[in-house]
Amino acid sequence: MKETHEAGGRPEEALVTTGRKRGNRPKDDSPPPPPLPPRAPLPSPIDWWKLDDEERAETLEVLGEWVPTLMLRYGLRDSVVPPCWYLHEALVQELLALFQYRNQQQVQPTAPPSAMLDFHYQFDLAIRRLTNWTTSTGCNSAEHHDTTPAVWVVPGSVRNSTWVVDFEDHVKTVRAGNAGVKE
Repeated sequence: MKETHEAGGRPEEALVTTGRKRGNRPKDDSPPPPPLPPRAPLPSPIDWWKLDDEERAETLEVLGEWVPTLMLRYGLRDSVVPPCWYLHEALVQELLALFQYRNQQQVQPTAPPSAMLDFHYQFDLAIRRLTNWTTSTGCNSAEHHDTTPAVWVVPGSVRNSTWVVDFEDHVKTVRAGNAGVKE
């Protein structure tokens, strides 16, 4: 390879070598890493709320391989799925549902020819929901925001205590047959 540089105020070409011939790579005597064992397919359907910690970790590992592939293949932006998706349960569950729908129902040998069209219809709906949830978190490539639940659902808060009492009173009213009666 030739490179141009200045010598004595005028350009000159000089041969530049890297010590390697084209196509040769530096020698690396370390053995290649062993192949990863094949991952067992996830059971279907998966109820995220009923998984124990180990099952959640295994499921996240599978999604952690699949979500970047989905993002690359479909050219999705972080306004649809931010890099912190795994920290938001709503995003995890939506992506898990999409993963299961595609991989465990639509790309099976027994799937009908229209299966991928059906997937893309559901995918379009999922993108809309993912975008809405991502917008509500305020997360993007540069920053993560924790999910903030409504105050009335936070156990131990005054609003939660008030809600529990109001809800229990309403259930008693329904049981007594007075649900339609306004106070």
